[in-house]
Amino acid sequence: MMLRRRNLLIESVCQFAKAAGAMVIATTSSEKKAEVLKKLGADHIINYREDPQWGETARKLSRNGEGVDHILEVGGEGTMTQSLHAIRMEGVISVIGILSGGGAKDSIMETLTRLCVVRGVYVGSKEQMEDMVKAVEEHDIHPVVDEKVFTLERAKEAYEYMVGVPGSRANGPAC
Repeated sequence: MMLRRRNLLIESVCQFAKAAGAMVIATTSSEKKAEVLKKLGADHIINYREDPQWGETARKLSRNGEGVDHILEVGGEGTMTQSLHAIRMEGVISVIGILSGGGAKDSIMETLTRLCVVRGVYVGSKEQMEDMVKAVEEHDIHPVVDEKVFTLERAKEAYEYMVGVPGSRANGPAC
């Protein structure tokens, strides 16, 4: 499984993917974020700022160099091209956000040349939620929230902190 960009959701997905036995290739832009992902079990981490062709790098890191089975895409127009380079034939790209913009950059015809599935994902069903809760309990998964914790009495300060965090939902496009 390949995880695109770093946010709190990606850190949780990394834990779920490892619990399911997946090899995880993650992308991020900083060493600090890479360390967090490594501690959570990511097998390979690619700094997308240092490696603009990270899609090919991810493909080479995948099993037998055939491409990634499943990509969790949160970048949008600015990163879909690289996700299409990384995906294997008959792989799945799940689009869950558009952090880098919402315009279409790639042609939908790319899915034919890659023979892959691209699907939008928002939320799951009640049954999927129950399955997720079971997985959290069974694999002792602890969601990563943030290194800074606020009490309820400091809610206003917490919100102001969240707004200042790059990539936060309150600071740009929501995913």
